[in-house]
Amino acid sequence: MSFTLGARDVNAIGLTHARRPPLAPRPRQLATHTHPALYYRLGDGTDADAWTVLQHLTTHLKATPGGTVERSV
Repeated sequence: MSFTLGARDVNAIGLTHARRPPLAPRPRQLATHTHPALYYRLGDGTDADAWTVLQHLTTHLKATPGGTVERSV
């Protein structure tokens, strides 16, 4: 199970914020340095907790670094 954040959304959210979720999966950068996408591996599909991790990740990505929800991912 994984989640990939495309280059357009990485740009909108901010690379620094998107790279540093407050949880275990650290993203792997895909694509180019000028238009990075991020790949978050959440598990092998056997652990139900991966859904909770995904919820925490999307909440983090929706929040701006200042703490307010900015947009839908």
